[in-house]
Amino acid sequence: MMSKLVNLSDNIVYPPNIFEDALKLVHQVENSDGEDSLWAEILNQLLHAAPTKGGKEYIADQIIRYSSRKGGLERLAAVYMNYIVLPLKFKEGIYQKLTVEGLGKRLRFYDPPTYTDIEKMMIKTLERDGHRCKATGGWDSAHVKTWSRERRVNNTEYISYLRVYHIIPSFKDIGMVIDETEGMKKLTLRDLWIRYAAIDLMELAGDMYHHPRNRISLDAMAACDFDKGKLWFEAVEVSMPIMS
Repeated sequence: MMSKLVNLSDNIVYPPNIFEDALKLVHQVENSDGEDSLWAEILNQLLHAAPTKGGKEYIADQIIRYSSRKGGLERLAAVYMNYIVLPLKFKEGIYQKLTVEGLGKRLRFYDPPTYTDIEKMMIKTLERDGHRCKATGGWDSAHVKTWSRERRVNNTEYISYLRVYHIIPSFKDIGMVIDETEGMKKLTLRDLWIRYAAIDLMELAGDMYHHPRNRISLDAMAACDFDKGKLWFEAVEVSMPIMS
């Protein structure tokens, strides 16, 4: 059963969670003759996973149009796998990310400590997340060191080495054309993400890729599940106070 992350800090629509089911079907396709029924099932998974009503209508219309062309379903499924599913799954190495503890050790050699812009965004993300893993609630080990001795001695809560991970993947050419099927409008990478996932990649271009809105604090085990699609976001209703 898939675990869920509940995000209360903003109104961002996160990309769909379709890793496991879609990738299992891809493995089936690789061991078959590329049957249209399997491609159709992959697209069906993508349709149900679309995060908005508009996204569902968009891919449903694509399926109808591409199915009228020879090899169309295979082509459309490949577009989604190559430009949404696989980039989300393989966007960065889990254990290659610097832990907060590791960042502190690096900064020991600087007086005063000098953070890079990316590291500043990392710290802001951790502060926003309360120095806790958003999945397990575990405290970051570096933050625990700032506690009083009494609190550390009496602590019974989970402590871990947190890292800050990206949510949306990075692309070098957001405006690149990713499909030019005859008789259809050219499909660009940016258009695909906007229409299907309700995410404008331009808003996360350049330094904005490292902004806290595109990052989350997780421990290593939670991050592994996050990349495998076993851990994802769940939309929640939030009652906001009326501002006078």
